[in-house]
Amino acid sequence: MNDDEREAARLLEPLRQPEPPATSAVDVDRAMRTGRRTIRVRQVAGTLACVVAVLGIAFTVTVPYYHSPPAEETTSEFGVTTQEFAIGSAGGFTPLTYETGRSRQRATLTTQDGATDAVVTLYPKGRVPRVDGETWKPTGGTAPDVKGGAAVWPSEPVFGDDAVELAWQWRPDAWAFVSVTGPEADQDRAHKVALSVEPGADIDVAVPATYPTPHPGTVQESAVISTLRSIGDHERAERIYQVRYRASGDDSDWITVGVREPAPDTDESTTVDDRPALVEKNKVTFLDGTGLFVEVSDESVLDEPLTDFAARVELKSDLEWSPPPLSPSDMPTSSSETPTDSSTETASPTP
Repeated sequence: MNDDEREAARLLEPLRQPEPPATSAVDVDRAMRTGRRTIRVRQVAGTLACVVAVLGIAFTVTVPYYHSPPAEETTSEFGVTTQEFAIGSAGGFTPLTYETGRSRQRATLTTQDGATDAVVTLYPKGRVPRVDGETWKPTGGTAPDVKGGAAVWPSEPVFGDDAVELAWQWRPDAWAFVSVTGPEADQDRAHKVALSVEPGADIDVAVPATYPTPHPGTVQESAVISTLRSIGDHERAERIYQVRYRASGDDSDWITVGVREPAPDTDESTTVDDRPALVEKNKVTFLDGTGLFVEVSDESVLDEPLTDFAARVELKSDLEWSPPPLSPSDMPTSSSETPTDSSTETASPTP
């Protein structure tokens, strides 16, 4: 499993509770093969199109950019501690988590019964993955535009073989994707989710924990790779709020610190700094009611034992964190539901 697949699996982990989710991961190898085929057969260079996959499309066309997306300034990089877009409840979905990052930002959603999931991914200008050094130009059937941006149902799935997917240009040369999986996945749902996306949210995301003694690569904002946190004020079985730091010059070496509730149900606890904790390979989870956990890509990224490092991590005193509700709340389940005001789901940077 590569880094993107592990990230996708991690993002979808909270979607179906209490049972472990059947996660869907980004198949990078398949996407690259699709991109190479697209490059080989493309007859008109420079055609602007949007990408998204939907099952059942029996033809492939290159879709020209027939509307200009909103003419607002679009940067080639997002702020790593800034939430770029808000998203509301639409098509029977409600938001669960939001991941920030410089080269992409992503939200996960689910239906009330947890059977159907959705992932929304926004890329900044010019940052759609490249194949063989060339920008990948999606092809597929024409989809209804998304707020003035041309959209397509790609002829082959990008994020998963069983996904219904939609892609559109949310700004000039900036692409967004919706991927829906599950028994109730359809094009109508995918399009409604896309319509609920509101770029330009600019919500600051606070770092949840601090290190009393600085460790290389863990205290400067420039070392932050991403943040992940629960969003929305609806009830769910689990809440999470974490930040991932670069531990070396490579993003594959990382340290993740955060809070997650409820705590693991285990009889294999020990103590770390006189606090009850679950110690696993590359991960320490405190069982003292704080929800604090520390995880590393490998213990070799630290210059001390993981347990010693974890003992020095402290939650920020002003972090607004509360235990998760125990049961899901009512939410729209019909795909005929229209998008709600997305600001109501993401107005606060707290979980």
